[in-house]
Amino acid sequence: MKIIIPLLLSLYFLPWNLSAHSPDLSSTMLAQQSNNTWVLQVRAALTAFDYVVEDQYGKNAYNTPEEFRQLVLQHVRKNITIHCDNADVAVFKEGRVSLGHETNVTFLITGIAENTKSLNISNTSFSKLPHNQSALMVLKEGYTKKQFILSNDNGHTANLEVGEAEFNLVEASIGKTILPSVSLLFIALALGALSYFFINKKESTLSLIA
Repeated sequence: MKIIIPLLLSLYFLPWNLSAHSPDLSSTMLAQQSNNTWVLQVRAALTAFDYVVEDQYGKNAYNTPEEFRQLVLQHVRKNITIHCDNADVAVFKEGRVSLGHETNVTFLITGIAENTKSLNISNTSFSKLPHNQSALMVLKEGYTKKQFILSNDNGHTANLEVGEAEFNLVEASIGKTILPSVSLLFIALALGALSYFFINKKESTLSLIA
């Protein structure tokens, strides 16, 4: 499957780079594809991924960029869960890592039914960074684009009810403080809401996640 990244040109001029050098800021995006598969993308500073990999696996756990990518995939896969209707668990099929000052981790997701009524999304990948906040968006055709915050205050978890045309937070987050940089990150997320991230199976960075 060829990679298709129809990012709006505006994204390149908006402050995505605010998160590129701040390990405390990250983003989590879950986007539906036309065939009812989903794509999950996590973006954060390379320093954030370096910190959590070293904390989880040790300072000498890798010697090459490819080994680092594999550890990043393992770490993120272990720390993200997506529950549907309080029971079914979404399946992570494939993943890849694009390294850079801002590093992107992308997974292909299956197991989210079209008639799902609720989603429980948890991303604790950066929970050991004391001030981490992650901007969460769930993108589905015809649905209002809304943003949520994953932080220490809510256990890096959002319980979402799937309405007729929007996702609603079931339990209000304990913490309401949003850093100004995160607010700017929301703008970029909103403008990129029509962007869907597909998996290129032919790239060397692609790894099968069981």
